[in-house]
Amino acid sequence: MLYYSRRIGHAPSYRPYTEVDETLTIPDNTSIINALKLTGKNKSGFSMGIVNSMTAKEFATISAEDVSTKEAVEPFTNYFIGRLKQDFNKGNTTIGGIATSTIRSINDEQLEFLPEKSMVGGFDFEHNWLNRKYFFNAKCFYSKIDGSKTAISRLQRSSQHLYQRENAEHLEYNSQLTSLQGWGGELSGGKRSGKFRLTGNVDWRSPGVDLNDVGYMRQADYIKEEINLLYNVNKPKGIFLKYYFLMKQLHTWSFGGENLKDQFSFEAKTTFKNYWLASLLLSRNINELDTRQLRGGPSLRVDNNTRAGFIFQTNSSKKLVLSTKLDFLRFDDNITWRDKYDFSISWLISNNISLSSMSGFASENNNSQYVKQKTVKGKMEYVVGKIERQTLYTTLRAEYFITPELSLQYYGSPYASIGKYTGFRKVNQSKAHNLNERFSPLFISGNNLVDENSGVLLDFTTENPDFNFQEFRSNFVLRWEYKTGSTFYFVWTNTRSGHDDEYFPSIVESFKNISKVKAQNAFMLKLSYWFSL
Repeated sequence: MLYYSRRIGHAPSYRPYTEVDETLTIPDNTSIINALKLTGKNKSGFSMGIVNSMTAKEFATISAEDVSTKEAVEPFTNYFIGRLKQDFNKGNTTIGGIATSTIRSINDEQLEFLPEKSMVGGFDFEHNWLNRKYFFNAKCFYSKIDGSKTAISRLQRSSQHLYQRENAEHLEYNSQLTSLQGWGGELSGGKRSGKFRLTGNVDWRSPGVDLNDVGYMRQADYIKEEINLLYNVNKPKGIFLKYYFLMKQLHTWSFGGENLKDQFSFEAKTTFKNYWLASLLLSRNINELDTRQLRGGPSLRVDNNTRAGFIFQTNSSKKLVLSTKLDFLRFDDNITWRDKYDFSISWLISNNISLSSMSGFASENNNSQYVKQKTVKGKMEYVVGKIERQTLYTTLRAEYFITPELSLQYYGSPYASIGKYTGFRKVNQSKAHNLNERFSPLFISGNNLVDENSGVLLDFTTENPDFNFQEFRSNFVLRWEYKTGSTFYFVWTNTRSGHDDEYFPSIVESFKNISKVKAQNAFMLKLSYWFSL
């Protein structure tokens, strides 16, 4: 995703350190002080889109008794996105290009960890033929990030890149670099209409490509190949209105040739004649290596696993719609598993009042959750543990149109998660198939986690990995279109977030106690006035 709009106006990147007797006041978001958007398309099929936005330099206030100081937490920044596309052959063929840039004015030492300049350029081509039954699509892009040695070193070590990763011979971490560059792309094509459909694609991200200044990228350094075979029937038959069967094969490897994952999956979905829906998903993952689990350490083998998912939904055209989703995951180690249950309701109470909610509960055991890394006698040791985790969450949305011009909207989402660690082990042969070769057990002595060869690896008094996390996010919006095209908004945001480094035995009680977490409230007024010249 080369353009991700939420990057513009994001929360400040830097958070100052404070002493025990100091308080910190920091903006929730970066102020957008200027924004320009220009879009259009002419009769010959040429379309264009331009976005340019500037965000202000932001400061945090550190207070202690009667003394207050200000410290910069985000530099002045300019964002630019430009997109061009030309249609040919009645829209069956398109050629396009995109360019983005992020330029920061960094004048403060504490902000030198941020890149000064990010430039991304991309090209795309698509051709369809035989009434768009067949298609071919090609995309490629290149990125170049410039900044201080501190910024580029930090970027190399980030979770998206992990240049410092052990046993990755194709990667070389260099603390002296002042720029990082790379490329990515995708080739896809096939038959995408009719009963039988066959499509395939290959996409890749080189180790140095990065889009995250104004785009969104979770991981670099991979090549992924995927084939999809679909049998689709849109004609009623028996109790079925329509249905399809999908088989998928996926293979992923790194630029160094590491086999990261093989996946085979089957999906079936049907709509009954009463418009109820049902779907089934079965998948199998094998030969999986996680390059990020050990936070820069060697690749860690993930045991083969099987997943089964089920979805049921009532008629979505009715005023009351119910749906449920069940998701089960089992690993071949007979230790790691996950169960997830979701229930949703959507209710059109009247023509002007609607209510929707989604609630879920997840319970899981993970046999190799990362805990810590520590250098002992010149060697980096990695500690993992078995985590028992439970999560409970709800999302509620309500909308009330008092008149077509005046409406009230509410969104609330409480969330609680508890986790307890047991069975701590040290990573030995990270890629071994046998668990006893992959890990060696550690023992607890007093408040310390100890290895007979490496000594103390973790002190529970200061590094307890157990947790109780609680969060509540909500907003209330009043919208009034007092004149055609002219709108007034009142917004109230309420946020609560708490984290304890200790295990709370009841997820239900943790969920109930969210109301006791200190709240942060924000109020905003927005007024727009439309006029013609």
